[in-house]
Amino acid sequence: MKFAATFSLLIGLCALVTAAPLAQSEFDSNVAKGLRLLSLSEDVLEWHTEDEKLELMRAKTNFFDVTETYPEDQARIESSSDEVGIAAYSPPSHQTAVKALIDTLDLDEMKSYLTTLAKFNNRYYKATTGENATQWVISTCTSSTSMINAGPASNITVARYAHSFTMGSVIVKIPATTSSTNITILGAHLDSINQNSPQSGRAPGMDDDGTGVVNLLEALRGLIDWRIQAIFAERGVNVKAMLMLDMTGWNPDDVAPSISLTPDYVDSALNTWTGTLIDAYSSLPKATGVACGYACSDHASWYKKGYPTVYPFETKGEDIDPYIHSANDLDTVTGFSYERSFEFAKLVLAFAYELAI
Repeated sequence: MKFAATFSLLIGLCALVTAAPLAQSEFDSNVAKGLRLLSLSEDVLEWHTEDEKLELMRAKTNFFDVTETYPEDQARIESSSDEVGIAAYSPPSHQTAVKALIDTLDLDEMKSYLTTLAKFNNRYYKATTGENATQWVISTCTSSTSMINAGPASNITVARYAHSFTMGSVIVKIPATTSSTNITILGAHLDSINQNSPQSGRAPGMDDDGTGVVNLLEALRGLIDWRIQAIFAERGVNVKAMLMLDMTGWNPDDVAPSISLTPDYVDSALNTWTGTLIDAYSSLPKATGVACGYACSDHASWYKKGYPTVYPFETKGEDIDPYIHSANDLDTVTGFSYERSFEFAKLVLAFAYELAI
């Protein structure tokens, strides 16, 4: 890995955990000390401080912070209750309806969402500004005209999901009108970070991952307008698919833009099917990206739990937005394009409609 000396030092300071399950007493004791349990590979768990986590991030070392989910994950493994998604996906068959919905999407509305989201100093998960961003997303969803017009009979809900840290997550559920245990999940990460000063440093996070958030907000507005049926995951139901949006607005000026399908930690059948949606509904071509590696984005944590996942990305992965995790992650930098990001909003809408109808 890069910054090998720093990484080696961190290994020397951390507590290495074997593949055997942790005792509850050890887990509780380390959490009480403020340590975080990190998964650095499929079979390596380590306890780290927050400062050590930041050093790993600066060294571009991918990991999952599994502190919040480890006990539940172990219980699931022991009970062998992994959820299994469907094995095949039908070709796109609702072009007329989906294209009519795509025509209702508004690029200027998406720009407005992202401009507002970037005004928060940062969206760090332990900062009050991060929670303020959560509250803005909740307010945006619940107060939109389309949400109100959907009516109480639709049972659409918008809820804050509390974590042990300051910032909450947002869950919007659009329940099906017919009896079904299949669900479709659309996701993006709301937080942003300035790696040099996480708590107070400026981190507008316009590409990482403001673009993914506003793609979802605009697609959701279009879906609710037409009362399309989808549903978010709950225990005991089958997940048809999980689509992750994490950076959709940047591309090098000297490389032809595309919607790139990440090849690892994804369901191959779902990846292929998503490519047919790109062909049917986007003006951008599909492309196959390079492997992004262990824990490169949130789709991988869903994949590890047995869900079929797909991760369309803004580039093929050979070029990564150089401005992320800094004060310069803005829509004014060279290579950023709202029009390209808008193509991902179209994809999200088509993805939800084709799976849910």
